[in-house]
Amino acid sequence: RDVTMFFCDFIQNDNLGPIANAHLAIADRSEQGAFDQRCIELARLHSMAVDFPKTGIPATLPGNLRVGAYPDFMEKKDKTSYESHKVIGKLFRDIKDLTRHGSLQLIDSPIEAAYDSMLGEFIYDDTTSDAMLLDAYRGREIYNQELISIMNQFGVELEGEVITGFILKFYRRYSKAKKKFDVMERVKMSVKALEKKARQYFEETAAGYMADDMDEIDRQVVRMELASSFYYVTYHPNVSNELGLLSFPWISAVDHLCSIYDFHKGDAAEK
Repeated sequence: RDVTMFFCDFIQNDNLGPIANAHLAIADRSEQGAFDQRCIELARLHSMAVDFPKTGIPATLPGNLRVGAYPDFMEKKDKTSYESHKVIGKLFRDIKDLTRHGSLQLIDSPIEAAYDSMLGEFIYDDTTSDAMLLDAYRGREIYNQELISIMNQFGVELEGEVITGFILKFYRRYSKAKKKFDVMERVKMSVKALEKKARQYFEETAAGYMADDMDEIDRQVVRMELASSFYYVTYHPNVSNELGLLSFPWISAVDHLCSIYDFHKGDAAEK
């Protein structure tokens, strides 16, 4: 009986969510931000609401601290909303504009601006460079198709989200932490399997360019040249990349791309 009474009391008097929402909305509209006296009072009430399950002392949200409108970034579709002019509001709308059209679109100038000739033009053997580019292009197509398949399977629009495993919409869709964790773990496992396959493709392709009598230094040069080819077919402005996906060289050969940087750094130091 005591447990039942406590549970009912908690359900009736739990104001943690409304207090937190009011704090965010008032801080957004006030020129003083979180230092507004109303926010300071709400912070005190928030602390009390957090302790309510332990203390049994409820935090009451007074009428003068309730809000009638919420900033757009809070996405309160059933409430009056306004366009926030604070940093969070601007970031929210900028990101929404980017994601509204999805990430699978033609990208021209961003790739051209990002291309680094130091990484994309590491060539030691002219006789194998063309063949390496063909192998790199073939690997890129296989990788991109599998990555798109993962993105479609889980309904993820942004390449960066699926690669990092931090998928924003999952945080909004799943209120239960376990469900959220399970879905994100499935995404991470799928990407991990793709990474393993991509790295295996890189190593097997590199091995095809290595002679039996090569020492380890020459073998590393081959890997660096192949990594450069992977980068070239992904970032070079003259190479078609209609999907605009950019993770292929980094997932497949990031260690060897870093070795190219180290090589050029050492070369510059000697000069």
